[in-house]
Order: sequence, then structure tokens, then C-alpha cells
Amino acid sequence: MKTKDLIAELQRLDPEGDIEVEGCGDIHFLTRQPGYYDGPAFVLKRDPTTEYYNVIGAEYQFKPDKIRLHMLDLRDVLLNDPECPITFDKEPSPWWPEHVAKVRAEMRKIVEDAKAERATARNPTSPPKEPTP
Repeated sequence: MKTKDLIAELQRLDPEGDIEVEGCGDIHFLTRQPGYYDGPAFVLKRDPTTEYYNVIGAEYQFKPDKIRLHMLDLRDVLLNDPECPITFDKEPSPWWPEHVAKVRAEMRKIVEDAKAERATARNPTSPPKEPTP
């Protein structure tokens, strides 16, 4: 989707500009990158006469530049900081706090395992093997 089309659609959906925009997580930041960075842009081909699912193909585009939306979801945030506070703006169903606790536990384990692996790599517990004759 081109920048002008994205802006037009956002303004159509939220003329006041007060609604949060969310995809697979929240938008952390945007960057303009050279087209070759991280591979070509993957662009959907759409049928403008179809109202809902209008994807009729896709194309890899090797253009000079592209805009990248950098997204962060719950896993990304907790992987960076497993103790980061996660709050709710109103009382959620019990599933949501349980989900956050489950993901937090998974990310703590990943972080702890990575720290242990780094410590082992720096300070091996077994002495080096003697060369065989």
C-alpha cells in the first residue's frame, strides 16, 4: 500500500485521528529504507471492484525506497523486558491476564536460557580436552 493510500484510508476510518492503529502489535516506529534492505517489498495485488477480500496476487518490488512499519507485540515487549508492566484499561475477562502471565513465563525462560548459555560459553565448566596423539 502506498503512503498516500494509507493516509487516505486512515483519515477515512478515523477523521479525528484519535483511534489507535494496530496490526500484529503496535507500531513502534517507521523508517524509510533503501529498497534492497532486507529484500524487496512484498506488495499485494488487489481487485478494486471487490469490497472485502480483494487479493488477486502479490508482487515482489525492487524499488529504490520503501517505508517499513516496525511493530512490537506482547512477546516482543516481554522478550526485551520480561518484567515490563502490562496493564488493562478496563477489567478484562480472566483469559487476558492468564495469557499475559503465560507469555511472560515463556519469555522469562527464553531470557534465562540465553543468559545461561552465554555464561557457559564464557566460562566452560569442563576443562578443554587434551589433544589425541
